[in-house]
Amino acid sequence: MAKKQQKEKSIEETLWESANKLRGSVEPSEYKHVVLSLIFLKYAYDRFLERRNELIADHQEVFVDQPVFYNAKNVFYLNEISRWDYPGLGLDRVVPAGGRKQTGFVELV
Repeated sequence: MAKKQQKEKSIEETLWESANKLRGSVEPSEYKHVVLSLIFLKYAYDRFLERRNELIADHQEVFVDQPVFYNAKNVFYLNEISRWDYPGLGLDRVVPAGGRKQTGFVELV
């Protein structure tokens, strides 16, 4: 008996299925809040990391933990638990807050 060949899924189909699994029971109209929060966190973290690296490159390591040096360049200073690379950041950090789901990051900012 010959085995049926499985159709290879496109990247779009795989991403769509993954997003639906991650979304769980959240309504699509509310899901945008979760996704936009995560996109903003990634953007803010990238800008933060870029500024942090600039300070280090300029031999100003003593200032990397002082928000004023980030704010001067219109960059959010992110404390350790608000950073993209914080352990356990994944979707397990999405928590109910006032009936809507938000990331811990959004609540901190």
